[in-house]
Amino acid sequence: MKKLILMFIMGMAITFANAQNNKTTTVKTTGVKTQDNKTTDVRTQENKTQVKTEDLQKAITENISKDYPNYKVMDAYKIDNKGIINYEVQVEKGTLKENLYYDKDGKFLRKENPVKPTPTKATPATKATPAGTATPQK
Repeated sequence: MKKLILMFIMGMAITFANAQNNKTTTVKTTGVKTQDNKTTDVRTQENKTQVKTEDLQKAITENISKDYPNYKVMDAYKIDNKGIINYEVQVEKGTLKENLYYDKDGKFLRKENPVKPTPTKATPATKATPAGTATPQK
């Protein structure tokens, strides 16, 4: 029984150790036009690994401090897409959030605003008609 409990504890320790991996793999599907002007879906796989802010290149941190003053770096990721290395840096200032993308040399590529959930509007309730009466047709 002691061996069984010990094996269970070892198995759980290995499971928890593997769960701490910061590496994620995402698959993106993009539409690409072919020669006959048809759009086909192309799947690309990229590995996204979280990096520490202090490990970012000097060019990236200088660009953020110059072009985005008073923004705080929330997360940073190294993206490997078939050998092409880019960096994604998530910054925020109050409620304003931005995703900044840089190439392997720290050159700014683009900025994206994360998609904000749109508030749903409540639909007005319809009036109930008394039983036995018809609603007028238009």
